[in-house]
Amino acid sequence: MPVIENNAFVDDAWSHLHDGDSATDRSMIIVPLARLDEALADWPADHRGLGVDVPNDVDVEQLTPHLERLDIVTLNFPGFADGRAFSQARSLRHTDHFGGTIRARGSFLPDQYGFLLQSGVDSFEVSDRFPLDEWVRHADTVPATYQRDYATGGLATRPFAEAGARPDRPHYG
Repeated sequence: MPVIENNAFVDDAWSHLHDGDSATDRSMIIVPLARLDEALADWPADHRGLGVDVPNDVDVEQLTPHLERLDIVTLNFPGFADGRAFSQARSLRHTDHFGGTIRARGSFLPDQYGFLLQSGVDSFEVSDRFPLDEWVRHADTVPATYQRDYATGGLATRPFAEAGARPDRPHYG
């Protein structure tokens, strides 16, 4: 599948570990959540290149103790009308302050792209059904969140999606 990052198609450096595959002596792999503990047990603490694929019916809070060792979390959209992964992304990014890549994969549409960016997603496995310009056209269509900003009591702006707002974290701008 094509991958979009920073509003451009990129080569996907990640591969998904399938049942029966070994994570030993590999990097840039995404393991199923069910195999995360196994992968972490064999993964050197200072070695990078490990990610996890999370079903959308899982409480991502269970990832919190492992987030420092993960570089990517993929969230699944089994259908375009199933938005549970939006909440997962927001929780990872804004509650757990996950600094790695959050990737959306599955069935979502270009008109959801801006909302995904707003939720903290910064990488997208997309179908080739829509051209890149269709995705990019929707990147800035959401000027404010629908979440309450508890500091001001009003609608929150998107400081994490404004260009250059957080240069140390590319998904913030």
